[in-house]
Amino acid sequence: MPHRPQLIFYDKMKILAKHLSCFVDYGQLRGIPLRELQKVMKSPPDFADADAKVSVTDFYAVVQHLSLTLNDPLLGIHVGQCLNLNTLGAIYRISLKATTNQEALHYCQSYLQKTFPNITIHNATAGRTATISVGLPPGHETITRYILETILTVMAREVAIISGEDINVKLSSPHHTSAYPPEWKKGTTFEMKFNQTLLKAAVQDNTRWGLDLLIPEYLALIESMEAQLSFGSKVKLTALRMAKPRLPALETLAGFFNLNARTFQRRLVAENTTFRQITDDLKRDICNLLILHDRFSVTDIASVLGYSEPAAFIHSFKKWHGHPPQKMRTSNAWHVN
Repeated sequence: MPHRPQLIFYDKMKILAKHLSCFVDYGQLRGIPLRELQKVMKSPPDFADADAKVSVTDFYAVVQHLSLTLNDPLLGIHVGQCLNLNTLGAIYRISLKATTNQEALHYCQSYLQKTFPNITIHNATAGRTATISVGLPPGHETITRYILETILTVMAREVAIISGEDINVKLSSPHHTSAYPPEWKKGTTFEMKFNQTLLKAAVQDNTRWGLDLLIPEYLALIESMEAQLSFGSKVKLTALRMAKPRLPALETLAGFFNLNARTFQRRLVAENTTFRQITDDLKRDICNLLILHDRFSVTDIASVLGYSEPAAFIHSFKKWHGHPPQKMRTSNAWHVN
């Protein structure tokens, strides 16, 4: 068992256990049993209890165990990529109704400061550029790095989702290397920079907005209920959790499992499947739900699924169902307007 971090100066603070559950979920996806993670904690929380809390020492002990066991230098980023944002509950859903990305992040920041009390968050604005810096008390540099990189990854995902994926979000970490995703760079602090913008929630019909995000979330829930121990099943569940709403690329998923693309593909082939087959199956499942909603045009659905043009989507749809999408809509007895 790894040495438990000593944090006696601020261990009286309690952190909402939901924040730890994202690390626990990631550990389980990577093959670490829940009971093993519970053993490194002095007082394991009940993660099913929405109000459960955990000590700072126990929180850090789990992150340290993941770090030592997985040897994943991008642990924090991978946890943040996999986190189901709906874990934030009402706070996240309120942010979806905001009209600027700073307003939306206000809810996320206030939630963090109340439920993860040893975190510091500083905001600054220069022209249209907003900067958010996050920090933790000194000590336990590696653990602090992973926690803060998780938080920044989650915030960046929220900004990208509510603003549109083409928004320019830049992240920085003192530990940056060439292995980091392209939106990261070397910096003296842990921070995020982005342009303030009007959100699509403010200009689109809210009865439609959000459905493209909730459907992958719904499918991830179903997949987790039926999940098998196979590597392919873990890849499928992870892809759905990382959808925003487009499914992640092969290199992104391979990196999540701390594998190079070739090894990642070989593990799938060993289970008689491929990345292409998994993503095609997921696109079909997402499409089959979106097609029921008339507010999504064929062009909308093609964009959500990541097709470069509607014709490519229609070609895939015909391969899945044997006829074009419009025929399914005209023959389907159930539509949502």
